[in-house]
Amino acid sequence: MFEVSRTVIRDALRTLTAIGLIEVQHGRGISVTHPNDKSAGAALAILLLRSNLTVGEVLEARGLVETEICALAARYATTEDVSRLEQRLGAFRSAVEQGNVEQAFEEHLSFHAALYDSIHVPALALMLRPMIEVILLSSLPPVLDEPRMWEVEAHKHILDAVRSRDEQRLRAALQEHFLEMESESYREYRSQTLADSEAVRHLIARINDHPVHHGRDNLVH
Repeated sequence: MFEVSRTVIRDALRTLTAIGLIEVQHGRGISVTHPNDKSAGAALAILLLRSNLTVGEVLEARGLVETEICALAARYATTEDVSRLEQRLGAFRSAVEQGNVEQAFEEHLSFHAALYDSIHVPALALMLRPMIEVILLSSLPPVLDEPRMWEVEAHKHILDAVRSRDEQRLRAALQEHFLEMESESYREYRSQTLADSEAVRHLIARINDHPVHHGRDNLVH
């Protein structure tokens, strides 16, 4: 139908499968999958990786979104949301103190994902789900084995603001968190393109070895 070789078709099917748009089952053929956020998130991540955007530009955009939108968590977070954030922060702190970079990365991402989940505006939550991939690509510090670079205390301030139900305080805590990423220690890191960043290359290599949740295995494709 498309006048291309079987090899081209196979490659196209692999790509569509990798981003979650189709499902290939032995003996049953190919079917279109139900709508999900993984394909959108993976597409956004691939778009960013193929752009010439720097880490700093991505962090700036992410900061604008999180500072304004996640401040709503102070208004809408439930007791269960606060408890979940406390658990994630505790696990994050423990991983950093133990020097477990992989676990620290996982818990850092989980903390920010839990913050997004605390907004409880269904349509907004659906639109923001691909942002998890942006967090994924920009959540590793420039020096992985330096505990202070993980900014655990900044995350505690964020949690305290959510717990206090103070929207202005939460906005200020988020601004402080992203402002730290404009310090001199981040200068070289921020100037690198996203695709050339050593931290992102470390992340992609890690994904290749250990596919995990949030659609990160899809990201590689």
